[in-house]
Amino acid sequence: MTLAPDTIQDAEQVDRGDVATKLNSFAALKVMSPTDLNQLADKIIVRPFKVGDRLQEAQSSGDFLYLVESGALRETGKDSAGTVWWERTHNVGAAFSRQATYDGLFEETEVIALQEGRLFVIAPSDLSWAMGRQPALRQALIREPIAVRLRAMPMLAPLNDSQVRRLATIARVEEANGGSPLCEPQLTAPKPGSGSLIGDRSA
Repeated sequence: MTLAPDTIQDAEQVDRGDVATKLNSFAALKVMSPTDLNQLADKIIVRPFKVGDRLQEAQSSGDFLYLVESGALRETGKDSAGTVWWERTHNVGAAFSRQATYDGLFEETEVIALQEGRLFVIAPSDLSWAMGRQPALRQALIREPIAVRLRAMPMLAPLNDSQVRRLATIARVEEANGGSPLCEPQLTAPKPGSGSLIGDRSA
């Protein structure tokens, strides 16, 4: 089944007060004030999904932002040759977009529902409004400080800026003190999608 981002649940069934309360739990929205979150709650598109549903988004539709209120989805990205080069699972509390830069640059990804749940969808015009109200929101979403650190790594030099920005949105930062072990010997094969460790001494 196709999961269209602009298909809204019956408005009479949506408790906007409950939506506003749940928006406070999303880390990506922590930079927004309570007043702005309440206004944003009135704009949210609530989209239920079932296992196997695929998120379908038109290439010219703009920058939708998806907040996982419940359930789980798997997103896979491919390069220009059609080869999968990254994938991630979006669990409860995750915020993601098909765009890595939030400037209209569309990236074709595949998003499939793994567990039944609901998405809170922010349409492009409403996302633009939110970013206008709180400019720090865009920085929180694109994680520019992490992108800067990734660009400085020689091993990532072959990647273009769009790919670096995409990595920044999916990277997890773990700080370590001098002398602390960064990884331990592994006797079994790593699980698919478990990720790789990249060292950065710039911090």
